[in-house]
Amino acid sequence: MDSSIDSDSSSDSGTESDLPVTLDSLGVDGTLPKAGDAVEVKVKGTISKIVNGTAFVSPETVNGQPMPESPNEPTDDELMTAAGKMDAGMMG
Repeated sequence: MDSSIDSDSSSDSGTESDLPVTLDSLGVDGTLPKAGDAVEVKVKGTISKIVNGTAFVSPETVNGQPMPESPNEPTDDELMTAAGKMDAGMMG
């Protein structure tokens, strides 16, 4: 099956609360899910912080596979460079 972005997807990178999971790990009996389908995932990770009785987990594996890289997420350096360019554009 093609692993490219499905045309039914509304965003390449999802939302901040979305968890990237390889599509093949979500398939059931050889059938891959589509956007909008309900799925179950097993996450293994480390608690990064606890706030008011809520644990925040940094996922390490999903369905027994390493976390896939999230596409299109800028690095801190890229964000700083972009902010500097915006600031310079506003000044001039």
